[in-house]
Amino acid sequence: MLTTTTITPIDAPITTTINNTLYPSHLHHALIIDRDSRGQANPDTDDSTFLNHLRTLATQPIDMVQFLGDTPSLAIWEALKDLKNVSHLEMLSGYDEYCNITPLDQVGSSWPLQSLVIGSAAGESINTAHLQTITSLKLDYCCGLSFDLCTRDSPSKLKQLTIIENDACDHFIKFQ
Repeated sequence: MLTTTTITPIDAPITTTINNTLYPSHLHHALIIDRDSRGQANPDTDDSTFLNHLRTLATQPIDMVQFLGDTPSLAIWEALKDLKNVSHLEMLSGYDEYCNITPLDQVGSSWPLQSLVIGSAAGESINTAHLQTITSLKLDYCCGLSFDLCTRDSPSKLKQLTIIENDACDHFIKFQ
């Protein structure tokens, strides 16, 4: 069983318990930040109520964060900086296919990430120090990504690389 707390920029958090068939089995509590909700074009994600909800949620023992839609602003990353146990991160891009994970390092997050999923991102440079420490990376319908921090000489704990559709060969070569 997995506890999920879903929050949108326009709704208060909703917590439910589900049978976990979609995520790594070791997870207990997932925070799902849905920035694509209700088809709202550009929700005000820096709204103080929304950020306060995130800060409150960051005090809970959450071990997974999933971003749906637009890449989070620096204010959202900062609201989550008190999370301590996040081992699984999913960044599932919205319509614009933009994915910026760099602020994760900028806010000094020391999340013990083990796995990272990037979905529907195109033409981005995926730069985070966490690329050196994760054991699992899944690229789902991504295209033209670059991983500048991953070189042959850089340390890596990566054991599992899953590439679904689009530039699979190109992505694989970039990890050689």
